[in-house]
Amino acid sequence: MLVFGTELHVITFLIIVLELVFFIYQSIHYLSRRSDKNRLYYLILLYLLIQYNLISGLLPDKKIPINIEVQNVIAFAVAFIMGMYFPYYFYKVYGLAKLKFYAYGGSLLFLLVPFFICFLVPYYLTDNLELSRRLAVTIPFLYALSFLYSLTKAIRARNRESDDPEFRKEIFGVYLAVTFFIMLPIIAFFEVQLNTLLRPVLHFHNGSQVVEAITTNSGMLVMTVLFIRRSVRQSILEYNKLQESEKRLQGINEELTIKVKERTRELELANEQRTNAFINLAHETKTPLTLINNSLDDYIAHFGENEELKLIKRSIEKLNNDIVNFFDMERVSKGMEIYNHHQVSDFSAILSDIVALFKKYSDTKSISLTAYIQPDIYIEADPTALTRIVNNLIENAIKYTDPNGDITVRLVENEGEIKLEVEDTGIGIPPMVHEKIFDPYYQLNREKSNLQGMGLGLPIVRKVIQSLDGTIKIDSNPALKKGTIVIVMLKKGCLSKGPVTNYIPKVETGLYDPDKIIPSDLAYHKDKRTILIVEDNKAMISFLYKRLNVNYNISYALNGAEALKKLQESEALPDLILSDVMMDKMDGFTFVKILSANDRYNHIPIIFVTAKTALMDKLRGLKLGAIDFLSKPFSIEELSHKIETVIDTLVRQQKAILSRTIASLNHANQLEGTSYITSKFDENCRRLQLTARESEIVQLIAKGKSYKQIANKLFIAENTVSKHVQNIFEKTGVSNKVELINLLTV
Repeated sequence: MLVFGTELHVITFLIIVLELVFFIYQSIHYLSRRSDKNRLYYLILLYLLIQYNLISGLLPDKKIPINIEVQNVIAFAVAFIMGMYFPYYFYKVYGLAKLKFYAYGGSLLFLLVPFFICFLVPYYLTDNLELSRRLAVTIPFLYALSFLYSLTKAIRARNRESDDPEFRKEIFGVYLAVTFFIMLPIIAFFEVQLNTLLRPVLHFHNGSQVVEAITTNSGMLVMTVLFIRRSVRQSILEYNKLQESEKRLQGINEELTIKVKERTRELELANEQRTNAFINLAHETKTPLTLINNSLDDYIAHFGENEELKLIKRSIEKLNNDIVNFFDMERVSKGMEIYNHHQVSDFSAILSDIVALFKKYSDTKSISLTAYIQPDIYIEADPTALTRIVNNLIENAIKYTDPNGDITVRLVENEGEIKLEVEDTGIGIPPMVHEKIFDPYYQLNREKSNLQGMGLGLPIVRKVIQSLDGTIKIDSNPALKKGTIVIVMLKKGCLSKGPVTNYIPKVETGLYDPDKIIPSDLAYHKDKRTILIVEDNKAMISFLYKRLNVNYNISYALNGAEALKKLQESEALPDLILSDVMMDKMDGFTFVKILSANDRYNHIPIIFVTAKTALMDKLRGLKLGAIDFLSKPFSIEELSHKIETVIDTLVRQQKAILSRTIASLNHANQLEGTSYITSKFDENCRRLQLTARESEIVQLIAKGKSYKQIANKLFIAENTVSKHVQNIFEKTGVSNKVELINLLTV
């Protein structure tokens, strides 16, 4: 039975359809795993078989508009191509090294060559397909028998090299598949007889087509079974390896988890130990601070107060506030309560009293402080906690608002919620750090960095607000508008029927005006040396000014950038620079690096006075060009002696340079006559047309040097000197050295 009115038998057609489906299925698998080369080799073999079945089934056919002879050639060519690939497949897939000749050269020699010589040539000359077919398949048949023999030897060699039980199970299938393909030349040789024999049975004139299809595809079926068996076994091995890898990874992960937990515990313990050590240190500091503070109060009560005592008092208060903030931060971070919120407070009264206290201070800074407070706002909260919140927010607003700026405080209640706003016209806070400023110890880089503390104020305020089930947020974007609005939302809470807690607020900010602790216009005296102080803490500038201005002119800058600007605008440069390291805008290291690269400033001696104590920082400062590195806290006597030594050395150097300059000028005057003689000698050399080398030799002769000494001096041979002297005698018309010198010096 034929299909579609062609010469293709239905059995061959069904085989092709099944093989196409399987080919597509295997192609999908290969595309998902392109590294599987064995599947690729199988797909090529399957494609060649489908092509062979289709072409050999369709051709020759008189209905196809192609010459019959050409159709026969195409059909035979397809069969030979498939036969050439067959040894290559076994060589690659089964790793049979002994079949390399058959995979490459053998197929070309015993299949391709016979196709041209034994089929194409006879068929072209005789037009006898039967004769040409029989001649063409004879050599391939013998080649197939030889391949079978070599296959046996290759399998034995493979078994000797590696004991693979799975491969041994596949040997029978390999031989069976090869046997089916070896039968193809026999079928082609007896094609006419098979057609005659099968015509009564199949009712089809080309019965050999069915026999070929069944034979080749039976071989392909065996190879497919072997391929599937190999693929399944490979998948099982990969799955087992994956399971083993997963178990190993789980083991490693568990081991790493244990190690991470152990390391985390070690780090937590070490951190806790460091924190406890710092807490103990802070505890120990509170006692001497208390004694110092009380002793200072007693001294002020008996002998009165002055500016230096005020500075000491404020510094002690600031240090004490920083220690209190540190303790409170540690307590709230551990979940401890630091306030008792089970009481009712008059928020309106507390805020009004605090604003009144801050109003006096803001007036001294020329800052307008205005409050809009809704009366009779009560809240279930500790009044001390409320005071701390308000103190911190108003204090920050005053710190970072310039003179003639405005600060507005608002307190309103709406449906059980209390809203506190503190708005200023200060420098503002960039949006990207709105959350970071609530992190402990985080500090913004600000121009007024001398006002910064430990970075604990806002984190503690947020913790206090959260303990009241409230929220705090920042509304500020300096790129669009100057100023900041801090918004605090608090719940009113359940007000008890008990009395309202009376509380007198106290501003415990340690605030003082840094702009008033140093003179705004530092006097300049011509008979004093000048020192430039680069320091961001104005209290430190004030302290150094008071201790050094007796002997030196003092100029100051709050950071490296301001110091550079001051140097560029100043006509007289300082004799010495004292610089801090950690400053905003431009730190001390960058400042000194710029000075060292500038010829106008790189002679100025620099001493670093900084809180940095690491050896690496000290070495870095010295490498940049500083002459000394003094760590805080420092002794003012030590600093004074260092400054005195540097200034004295500078003065001596200047005197020495001046003395050497004067001596050089005197010496130049004495040599003026000699210079005249020298210039006359050079003029005579040019007049007599002596070369530069000859002039050098004449000068050395005039100094009494011998020919050998002249040769060593000029790095030339002694004979060369003699030749130069002979040329000089000829040019000048003299006969000896005395005449030559007299001629050139006259």
